[in-house]
Amino acid sequence: MAVKVGILTGSFRAFSEALILAIDARGGGEVTAEFCRIGGIVAEANTPYRVVIDRISHDIPFYREYLRHAALRGAYVINNPFRMQPDKFGGYTLCGKLGLRIPPTVALPPKAYRPGVQPEDLTNLVYPLPWEAIVSHVGFPAVMRSASGFGPAHLVNDFAEMMRVYDASGTETMILQRFIAPQRYLRCFVFGQRFARPVVFNLERQAYLPEEELPPDLAEAVTTSALRLTRALGYDMNIVEFSVQDDVPYLIDFVNLVSDLSPIVLPESLFEWAVERMAESVIDYARAGARTPFATSTLPEASGEEQTQETAKKSTRKKTTSRKRTSKRNDAPKS
Repeated sequence: MAVKVGILTGSFRAFSEALILAIDARGGGEVTAEFCRIGGIVAEANTPYRVVIDRISHDIPFYREYLRHAALRGAYVINNPFRMQPDKFGGYTLCGKLGLRIPPTVALPPKAYRPGVQPEDLTNLVYPLPWEAIVSHVGFPAVMRSASGFGPAHLVNDFAEMMRVYDASGTETMILQRFIAPQRYLRCFVFGQRFARPVVFNLERQAYLPEEELPPDLAEAVTTSALRLTRALGYDMNIVEFSVQDDVPYLIDFVNLVSDLSPIVLPESLFEWAVERMAESVIDYARAGARTPFATSTLPEASGEEQTQETAKKSTRKKTTSRKRTSKRNDAPKS
């Protein structure tokens, strides 16, 4: 019987539709794909899918419940729903731990807090912030943005500009990062934690230029960094962004988990490559029976009522065996 791959998608369906066709064509009848259909989610029910691909849960929070349920019930979910929380600064910290080059970066506490938060709740914070040390570390020009990954990025050229942006940031945790003026800007596509392709991206035209060749050393450095970080983050579908200055690639962004992969945005050759590499990765996961990391590795084989029933069965088997042994001893001839 064929194993199934389920896809969650939104109104931008071109990539998902092409992926279904590619999986069906390459799966040899052993692996097939379809769009998921979800009503209520029964906690005790299994999932019909070996692999589930998520392209929309960032907009539909209910789907996150489905994805975590599928992962805990044995499906391999792309991307890992237990690691999908936007965490820009944590990612930069991980980059530093992995020895990957990033611009000087500082996380800043929110300017404001929700109603009910009292000054006594903030006694662990240093106030006022050590702005002189922060600015000395980051330098200008710099980019200030929300740590959530949502919202605009603001280029600030001096302390006054930085404070205007920070004062208007509300309850957002903010990131201040040195601006690296790019001689080249690259986006590296990563699929299945093993396929990577760096592509020049023109920021002014907002266009990919896959025909523009990269120096071999630069392409290798970007590919190696993108794969190493994406594997450490546990993602299977990602775009990692680099700003190249003096032939040195600086890792700028790395949480592009549901980027627009439509043929309107991607040139034809890049779109076809993305579809084929994703299809190959998904089929391999489906055939291998891969499980979502951190979802099932620490769980007992059975839990709750299932575990109780299994324990009862083992206890019954032990009692039956014990009675048989006692009966044999009683039936043995006496001297």
